Amino acid sequence: MGTTDVHVGERLSALVGCIHGLVLEFDGEARYLNAWADDPALLARPAPELVGRTIEEVLGEAGAPFTAAVRRVHATGTVESFEYSLDLPSGRHWFIADMKRVGAGESGVSVVFFARDITQRKATEEALARSEERYRLAARATNDALWDWDVADDLGKHIDWLKNGLHPDDAKRVQQSLEEALKGNAASWSARYRFRRADGIDAEILDRGLIVRDEHGVATRMVGSMADVTEMHRLQQRLAQSDRLAALGLMAAGIGHEINNPLTYAIGNLELALEQLAGSESDMASLIKDAYDGALQIADIVRSLKALSRAECAVTAPLDIHVVLERAIRMAENEIRHRGRLIRRFGDVPRAIGTEAEVTQVFLNLLVNAAQALDDQDRDRSEIIVTTGVDARGRPLVTIADTGRGIPSEHLDRIFDPFFTTKKVGDGTGLGLSICHDIVQKLGGEIAVETVLGQGTTFSVALQGAPEPKAAAEPQRRRLLVVDDEVAIGRFVKRLLEKDLDVVVATSGKDALANLVDGQKFDLILCDVMMPGMTGMDLFEALRTKRPDMLSSIVFMTGGAFTTRAREFLEAEKVRCIDKPLDRVVLRSLLKP
Repeated sequence: MGTTDVHVGERLSALVGCIHGLVLEFDGEARYLNAWADDPALLARPAPELVGRTIEEVLGEAGAPFTAAVRRVHATGTVESFEYSLDLPSGRHWFIADMKRVGAGESGVSVVFFARDITQRKATEEALARSEERYRLAARATNDALWDWDVADDLGKHIDWLKNGLHPDDAKRVQQSLEEALKGNAASWSARYRFRRADGIDAEILDRGLIVRDEHGVATRMVGSMADVTEMHRLQQRLAQSDRLAALGLMAAGIGHEINNPLTYAIGNLELALEQLAGSESDMASLIKDAYDGALQIADIVRSLKALSRAECAVTAPLDIHVVLERAIRMAENEIRHRGRLIRRFGDVPRAIGTEAEVTQVFLNLLVNAAQALDDQDRDRSEIIVTTGVDARGRPLVTIADTGRGIPSEHLDRIFDPFFTTKKVGDGTGLGLSICHDIVQKLGGEIAVETVLGQGTTFSVALQGAPEPKAAAEPQRRRLLVVDDEVAIGRFVKRLLEKDLDVVVATSGKDALANLVDGQKFDLILCDVMMPGMTGMDLFEALRTKRPDMLSSIVFMTGGAFTTRAREFLEAEKVRCIDKPLDRVVLRSLLKP
């Protein structure tokens, strides 16, 4: 190599070093003529070992595309540019390459291959691509809308975008809070507002963002997310409404408890007075009859309150379906009469097994739903038809049909799901049908629905029938122990039943325990749940060790208000329980052998 060639090679190497790359020269057979690189690691072999070899001799099969390109450029004179990667001893490298034919005449024609190493740039691009992919995956994994704003350039546009979608009542408040956060020194911002979604529905949005500031504290960027919390908001509202209903239920139970004790002996004594005045047409008999009827109405109102309080003993008993239905109809009357008329089609129906409060609640929920489905603008044609009878299996059957709007087919699979409702917020909790379904299933029955859109809906409730009563045994003198701190209740029960059995009254749990530990035997023990001192629960626990033979004879009485301990006790022990005010028919049925 002459001096001139040396100087040219040095200048070329210096030039290549400026751009971190390599220059290769090939003949028409893709044979290396020269090789220069600012970093020897960018060459497949040291430069002296390359000269005179073909590309494929150096790179193997990986060199085939390069060989074809060199021959193509050498033959046509076209310039080709491309990006490629190559596994070298120093690792994989990425290059951007240009090939051009040079030379003519006696000096010959060759192909110059100029390549710049872009490995670092490629690694940065791949890292960015992975980051963007993670961002996309994160966005797909959440229902949130993720956003990133350049405050200086995009804030005005973003505020306009917000104002166009924000509910008018929320727009000023949200804009003001955002601007105050940016102008102040806040590190983050959040707001809750209503926003019109692309489907035209106003969604409840929780918007949160992180504020990035420069060295002077000026906001330059915001990154955050918009979460659609509409369903969560609805759920919170429904749970709050459920809490209010629970509070009302506790209040109703407390009221019932305070009223039921005196009501027990008031009704009982009026009944006894009427029996003694049977056949009399005196003013006194008429006055007592009016008082008795009024007391029964009060008892019915209290019983209705308790039906909603869920605070009574969950003990099943034979129920007269028509009596329970009439109670539910009276409770729903105000909801029904302003929308349409109710038609009764009562048939012969056997008694059903259930708890009065729960079955009342089932019928009440179905009646209210039926009323709310009616078109209140067409009262003359709006009807609710209540039918009773038996199903194909002989079970007591109640159907409640309305001539309302019907239920869309897409909702039928979900109508018994908790919190599912198509009513607007405030018109329902979405729990009514779910509660009905749970109660009916618990009682061993079935609830079904049939509907025709635009014509109406029919709910059918089939319950387990009560067993036929056993033939009465020979009458015998039996013993009853009444345990209640209300002296008048014990006195009433004794006055009512002392003709047929021996009645012993104890006004405290301790007195009752003394009688039982003494060895006295009773066919039935009527015991109040809540008493001062030794409660009915305490008496039960004492008898577990001292008179276990008497446990099965206990029937608890309650006015409706339970403590947590009392509720857990009654559920755990599965004891019998009756409600106050005491019903003389129920009392006498308990005493049957």
